Amino acid sequence: MNSSHQIADADNNHRNAFDLVRLLLAASVIYTHGFLLCGREEPTFEVFKRQLSIGLLAVLGFFAVSGYLVSASWDRSPRVGRFLWSRVTRIVPGFLVCLLVTAFVVAPLLYLGRGLLLNDFPWGTGPEGAARFVLSNSLLRINQWSIGRALDGAPYGESLDGSLWSIFPEFTCYLFTLIGGWFGLLRTNRSLLLGLTAYVAIIHINNTLRPGPPTPADGPSFLTLGIVTKFYLAYLVGMLIWAYRDLVRPDMKAWYGAAL
Repeated sequence: MNSSHQIADADNNHRNAFDLVRLLLAASVIYTHGFLLCGREEPTFEVFKRQLSIGLLAVLGFFAVSGYLVSASWDRSPRVGRFLWSRVTRIVPGFLVCLLVTAFVVAPLLYLGRGLLLNDFPWGTGPEGAARFVLSNSLLRINQWSIGRALDGAPYGESLDGSLWSIFPEFTCYLFTLIGGWFGLLRTNRSLLLGLTAYVAIIHINNTLRPGPPTPADGPSFLTLGIVTKFYLAYLVGMLIWAYRDLVRPDMKAWYGAAL
């Protein structure tokens, strides 16, 4: 991509206010998680017969936006080492800080708030310990969800920081962009990306509508047996929009101008 195309794409990103979109998506997630923390069900959309929550739609939006922006990042600098380094440094430091704060600040405060003694708080690497929480989750996949009795009696006792589950599939999606970009799916072979997206969409629809457990004939197990297929699909849609940006430009100003 030459410099004029890079400037045009950067200007397009600015005009489409992706930061505002992500802020609105984050606000939606916070809003719905507030219901869960109070022991209530997430608000859902009546038009989808209450099968789609506002929070789920927001997370799908995050994955789609990431698919678009991360694909743009690869296209501007298609180098494997630099791409991986950028992705790791963007996610891992903040993720580790979040784990440390959750384990050694938030969880002890929850103990104090419940009238428990800090002498009883599991600081170490034992079962459900704070140090174990950090170490077992440090590779992005969440293996330990709570620490000791920090969530005892809480309306929502499933996780100290449930939002962290999305980090691992998000990073997995970055590998989709890396592989797809390396094999030209974002440029010369973008029809293959279209076919791949359609294939994952068919698997997701089949998983959703077909009664009974999936079979090996339905597709790869990581897609048919996983609960994150819909998020992979959203990310691929974002990649697809970037690949076909010459035909589909998410520019609200252009749409409004055409309508007037």
